[in-house]
Amino acid sequence: MNISKEMTVKEVLELNPATADVFRRMGMHCLGCPSATAESVAGAARTHGLDIEMLLQELNSVDLGDMSDETRADALPEGAIVQRDKQHFAIVPHIPGGLVDPATLRRIADVAEKYNCAAIKLTTAQRIALVGFSKEDVPKVWEELGMKPGAANGNRVRNIKFCPGTAFCKRADQDAIGLGLELDRRYHGMELPSQMKMAVSGCPRKCTDAGTVDIGVVGTPKGYTLMVGGSGGIKPRLARVLADGLDRERVLVTIDRVLDYYRAHAERNERLGHFLVRVGFDAFREAVMCE
Repeated sequence: MNISKEMTVKEVLELNPATADVFRRMGMHCLGCPSATAESVAGAARTHGLDIEMLLQELNSVDLGDMSDETRADALPEGAIVQRDKQHFAIVPHIPGGLVDPATLRRIADVAEKYNCAAIKLTTAQRIALVGFSKEDVPKVWEELGMKPGAANGNRVRNIKFCPGTAFCKRADQDAIGLGLELDRRYHGMELPSQMKMAVSGCPRKCTDAGTVDIGVVGTPKGYTLMVGGSGGIKPRLARVLADGLDRERVLVTIDRVLDYYRAHAERNERLGHFLVRVGFDAFREAVMCE
């Protein structure tokens, strides 16, 4: 085996699933959590107060094989987020842009009632979070919902927010629903060096916070404005305008180039805004803008 400290926990587990037993033995039980498995081996060692050289030695000495039944049973259920009490779990079904039909809402309500869901939360990310399931019930809940999990955590493209746009809103200048659904189809759940949030607003009012996300698309009378590098959180950052007056296809092509360049050059856990500061906005713009 040739496991290095730069590899992610996920990469190690994919290389040899039996290493899960080592992680578990050393107190790392979050093997079903995208945030945990996206961390580097060195980062995981720091988080858990472990000696990195000892951890690497243990990992590299494990024979190829599957994880034990005990470790598999101890891992987090797929698509679940552990709650404060460490005993119950939340799930977040994928509902693009918050658009949902009555039948889906009824199914969510029926499942929540059947499994004694503690709370149903409408989130700011246009999702519905179901909170308070037991570990044993999570797989059954997903099966009965018949829905795939939303990318609620981990170094991935999270749920893509979009407003009603020209389909419904009298103030909209450009289509937001159609473009938002296409961005969701292309990018939702895509693994990247760090988490990424996207939003589409049909007008400059930015009801979807398109000016404070990693990639924001804003409709104007002259087309779409593409903004990059914003974030909310502890230290909010306004996004910068990368290009304006774009049509739909130009938006999609440019975002493809942004993601390709970011994925190729960003450091692990480096948000797009921090990446732009490090490489320089002008150099970034020159590298990704379409001719």
